[in-house]
Amino acid sequence: MLLMTILALKARAQRPEEKAEKIQAAKVAYITSKLNLTTTQAQTFWPVYNEFEGGKKKIRFQMKGLQKEGKQGQLNDEQIKANVRKRLALRQEELDLEKQYVEKFLKVISASQVADLYDSEKEFTKLLLNRWKGEGGKGRGRSDFPED
Repeated sequence: MLLMTILALKARAQRPEEKAEKIQAAKVAYITSKLNLTTTQAQTFWPVYNEFEGGKKKIRFQMKGLQKEGKQGQLNDEQIKANVRKRLALRQEELDLEKQYVEKFLKVISASQVADLYDSEKEFTKLLLNRWKGEGGKGRGRSDFPED
């Protein structure tokens, strides 16, 4: 299986960007396999999915900024309320983005594949976390990509 080949590659002493690229390649292989995408579907699906992921990353970056701001401990009650409202607005924005992209995905893949997409994303994340935890789970100090 392609995924096993990708996961078996060692990544010792890699830069964070290289690790991220390796994880992304494994994710693409995993989801492509799980959705059983045809070559034609994959060529059309992945650019749309990558746009979707880019939108989610922007929203999550903003959420992290709000979280850091809130951890400063120097916010008064009004600022805390505003921060909570901004977080909720960002969560709604993420949901709206997901609704928008479901429609785009349905133009490229079947409804069953869209449903499988969400399951596959969760499975892939769980796979990474389990491998990470199984290898000591030290997080930031680790220098290798999870492998079989």
